[in-house]
Amino acid sequence: MTKEIKRIVIVGGGTAGWLSAAHLAKHFRIQEAGTPEIVLIESEEIGRIGVGEATLPTIRYALQYLGIDEFEFMRATSATFKQAIRFENWAYNPGTAQPNAFYHTFQLPFRVRNASPLAYWIKSSRESEESYVDFAVPQGKICDAGLAPFQYNPRSKPNGLMFAYHFDANQFAFFLKEYSISRGVKHHLGSVTEVTTDPNGDIFSLKVKDQPDLKGDLFVDCTGFSAHLIERKLGSKFKSANPILFCDKAVTLQVPYDRPDEPIRPFTLTTAQENGWTWDIGLTNRRGIGYVYSSRHSTPDRAEEVLRQYIGTSALGLTPRHLDMRVGYRDQQWVKNCIAIGLSAGFLEPLESTGIAQVTLALNRLVNSLNLRGHNEFARTNFNNNMSQWFSHVIEFIKMHYCLTKRTDSAFWTENTHPDSIPDRLKELLDALRWRPMNVFDQSLRHAGFGEDSYEQILVGMGCVPDISGEEHLYPYDAIAGVKHTQVGKQVRLALSALPTHREVIDRINST
Repeated sequence: MTKEIKRIVIVGGGTAGWLSAAHLAKHFRIQEAGTPEIVLIESEEIGRIGVGEATLPTIRYALQYLGIDEFEFMRATSATFKQAIRFENWAYNPGTAQPNAFYHTFQLPFRVRNASPLAYWIKSSRESEESYVDFAVPQGKICDAGLAPFQYNPRSKPNGLMFAYHFDANQFAFFLKEYSISRGVKHHLGSVTEVTTDPNGDIFSLKVKDQPDLKGDLFVDCTGFSAHLIERKLGSKFKSANPILFCDKAVTLQVPYDRPDEPIRPFTLTTAQENGWTWDIGLTNRRGIGYVYSSRHSTPDRAEEVLRQYIGTSALGLTPRHLDMRVGYRDQQWVKNCIAIGLSAGFLEPLESTGIAQVTLALNRLVNSLNLRGHNEFARTNFNNNMSQWFSHVIEFIKMHYCLTKRTDSAFWTENTHPDSIPDRLKELLDALRWRPMNVFDQSLRHAGFGEDSYEQILVGMGCVPDISGEEHLYPYDAIAGVKHTQVGKQVRLALSALPTHREVIDRINST
């Protein structure tokens, strides 16, 4: 039985709720006649999680789709640029003589006849100690120097190296709220006390405290980990990823800069700790710092102690926030006439900044497949399959950071290498990559969250370099690789002489 969609009700605000409102408003142009009404209802009593302040470059496409000026967005959200993630102490025990830091950059390595340059770095690295990232892309050196990804021009869009953003998640939600309401989204404040369904099992209406019932034809569940609609009412089961990804708690602090002109890192700093890892993110006027850890291996008190030790005296007098994380996802994220977006659909630890990317991916799939006349059987099945496969691939990618470690200084790290905690497909892939570089056919491009270039930067950074001995002849384009490597060196020299510092560009954007 089909039902025409005349009203879409979004339950819950925050980043997921207001991104949903903004995307739906943009797609359906709801101020025009004949388009569905969009209503967002949120409770003032429910706080926002807001642990994720780091993004992937997909956020830029989302802003462009919405028609949002990037500099306006940056000024409103205390945003800074993110060109990479720097991993420290992941591969080996701290204090080892082995190289124990590497970048995962957003700038893609150059290609050699449509293949990655990894084999050519392996062949050349016998005479050089240059890292794979520095061999293949200029961005690592640019991050080391604390530079912006482009030369600032207030009259043009940013155009330079690949980048994403760090920003204040709560400010971003407020920014999207103003955007959505100005485009016709109706905003209600109220607590949903009951969810009613019709005889077919579809959600019919929401009972709201001290307000009339709120009816709808399509409901978007953005109620966070509580999953008020998709799980509590419609029974969609949650698949825990905790047997694979152990980290399920976090403690965070917002740390002011010691001085207004303090340099801002143009990357996320991710440092492995005894039972998890810390993130360190520079915004315009503060650092967002958190420790993600496993509750099976640590306690909240010890986690807070680790976080304060990492920060040092700047943490004195600051009150931390402790968070529980429900790590995993639902196979059925679209059930009946309800779609879960954000934490209600699933959550993975923010190691590779996939939280907002997950939201925008789901919304892109939704708006491009939703039929307002109600013919959504195929769209529902396809949406669920695609999102489940995306979560599965990203879980494998994040697990790879852990299971390749040579750290032996705690049970957390040694247990992460136990075969029982590693998905079978990842074990098979890693075994294959012992002998050759990765290629585009090693995963489904449609559903993969990360491509072979990302995998190879993590693999090599963790000390896992494929053994191509005896097969060097399969990679005969040394001259092409040499020319492109020389071009990378020229790009680095030009950038170091021409690009402003990250702080300089941020200050200029905020002064215009």
